[in-house]
Amino acid sequence: MTIKAISSSLALASFLLVLVATTSGEMAEVIDGKQLKEMLVGEPYVFAFFYAAWCPHSQKLQPVFDESSDIYGPDTVEFVKINVDDDPLADELRTEFDIQAYPKLIFFKKGQPFTYEGALDSQHISLFAFKLSNPLVSLIDTRRSLDVFTAVEGIKVYGVFFKDRQKYEEIFLSLAQDFILEHAFAIVTEPELWGA
Repeated sequence: MTIKAISSSLALASFLLVLVATTSGEMAEVIDGKQLKEMLVGEPYVFAFFYAAWCPHSQKLQPVFDESSDIYGPDTVEFVKINVDDDPLADELRTEFDIQAYPKLIFFKKGQPFTYEGALDSQHISLFAFKLSNPLVSLIDTRRSLDVFTAVEGIKVYGVFFKDRQKYEEIFLSLAQDFILEHAFAIVTEPELWGA
């Protein structure tokens, strides 16, 4: 397995610019458990907010989740809200998604669940969605893509391979898969950029 021309660096830069843009007031759609199950089969990326109407924590986080939907969705990720207590499938939802307290946020990437446990603000929630709905590894093949990736906050992991590229790319991709939520990963395809 080798890296193809993955250029999510520009996508990340565009996303970060969107975070500071004015939002339009788009809200996450309220659906039921049956609709969620159908959506998980048909949609590649679904971010679900499981809540109870009586829960003050749910009430406080709901506008933040809506703002996250406005920042990042709905073109790439479907942001949805499910009132579990009022749902005919309530017991099934609680069991299947291990809902023991409200609210609970779960991002589904091609049906695979990733529970969100980060900061409860729209930027962090949106960034979580961005990381899970984009390629694991950015491709750095120009000075601009290097500058964009370097500007991303947090720990960055660069792969620069001079020998046995295919072998080391496979190891690098495996590492990225394990730590994508904690760090940003990129492969530098032009070694002279690394020395620049």
